Amino acid sequence: SGGSLGVGSTLGYFAATSLKLNGGAQIEFKIWDVNQAAGTGYDTFDLGTMDLSGASSSNRIKIKLISMNTATTFGSAVNLDLPTAPANFGTFDFGNYASATGAGSGNISDLFTFDTSQFTYTGGTASDAGLWMINFNTVDGSITLTAVPEPSTYGFGLGALALAAAAIRRRRQTKKA
Repeated sequence: SGGSLGVGSTLGYFAATSLKLNGGAQIEFKIWDVNQAAGTGYDTFDLGTMDLSGASSSNRIKIKLISMNTATTFGSAVNLDLPTAPANFGTFDFGNYASATGAGSGNISDLFTFDTSQFTYTGGTASDAGLWMINFNTVDGSITLTAVPEPSTYGFGLGALALAAAAIRRRRQTKKA
């Protein structure tokens, strides 16, 4: 609790046989280039057997996202635009785990939160922590992070569909008259 786990000042790989993560702990995840492999374009973690019993939805583990403009220099991430369409959603192979205990009956992703204070997309646009999600695959033990679009993007898309439907309906009504 209160500790920070990270690869170091450059991109790389972290491995543990077993790891206990308490609420208040922080994992630093550096991202340089989404088109590069895990461990090269962004950090990757092999967390082994994880004990999450010291975390809860009210006392979460923080994932601090840090952007880099080269493999060794902090700055805006490369090849990662603000996610406004599926084509530019960023998905990262965060790492893997052998097993996880202590997650309780809830969703394991509810034990994590994001800090984007040191992260910017390509071009310098800041990110909101709410634009990121973590997914644990219980079948193969993989962990992925995804930059998802802002809810306003969905609202804009739904609004455009509604306007198109109204225009088509109006056109059909005009043809009948």
